[in-house]
Amino acid sequence: MKKYSVILLLLVSIRANACDICGGVSGNATIGLFASTKYHMLGVKTGVQSFKSLMDGIVHSREYLFRNEINFRFQFHKRIQVIGVIPYQIGFQKRDLGNDLVQGLGDPMAMLNGILWHKKDTNGRAIHFLSCGFGIKLPIGRVGSISSAIKNLYPGTGAWEELLILNYTFTLNKSWSAQNELSYAFKQSNNAGYKYGNSAQASFTAVNNRKMGMRRLISSIGFIYSHFQPSLLNGEVLSLNNNKGFVLSPKASLNLIGYRWLYSIQCQVPLFQNLNDRSIKQTFGIEAGITYLLKTKIKKHENNI
Repeated sequence: MKKYSVILLLLVSIRANACDICGGVSGNATIGLFASTKYHMLGVKTGVQSFKSLMDGIVHSREYLFRNEINFRFQFHKRIQVIGVIPYQIGFQKRDLGNDLVQGLGDPMAMLNGILWHKKDTNGRAIHFLSCGFGIKLPIGRVGSISSAIKNLYPGTGAWEELLILNYTFTLNKSWSAQNELSYAFKQSNNAGYKYGNSAQASFTAVNNRKMGMRRLISSIGFIYSHFQPSLLNGEVLSLNNNKGFVLSPKASLNLIGYRWLYSIQCQVPLFQNLNDRSIKQTFGIEAGITYLLKTKIKKHENNI
């Protein structure tokens, strides 16, 4: 029971990148809650986000972003984790008069996540878990030119980005817990003077934990809200297509955990949104992943850290 309790908060939250078409290629990342200090992790994920572009209320194109990534987490201290993501993205736009396809390496992310508070009960179940992370995205992904009409299909921004993420989870009873996450992305200007607007993200997730033989089924449901500031060119707000807006989406996930492997599928569908003065609409996002769990050799620590 104890083993599964510490795994419970490992990866149950939705990974929901900000809208890459409307809110800037480099949106907020969510690391979920890595409450367990017993495991290193190495995983792969693949997913798709769908959008449609409108002109005078009429759809004139559809966009699809296929994102694949390698992600890892290394627990080298009972209070500190190193988290990394290496993405590869394929962007596809379908129009009445043609199609465009852009693919390449995205901007990798590296993050330090510090565990501020980890209180357990006598059975080893996490009652309270609080962590704070600071990350950097490296501007090495493929970038589109400012004049390109499909610039936001490109996987990179050409600019540095700093991320702050705060996670808090508390247990309600033997089967349910609640996760809260806040994040903010500080985005810098690239060499051409273009700057995607800073973005903020908040989410709440209810998590259910059920035993299935030798495995555990972790299901979650909640909401995620993303807000994007306008993009700038040489310090001036763009008058058109500045990516400003917000999205509120319900989200859900299923996660099956075994002895060494975690399998997950996650989805979200916007409920309310206003992006680029309603000229862009996100339609859905879905993602699947598999993660390998490797037990660490860090000594057991106290109930509260």
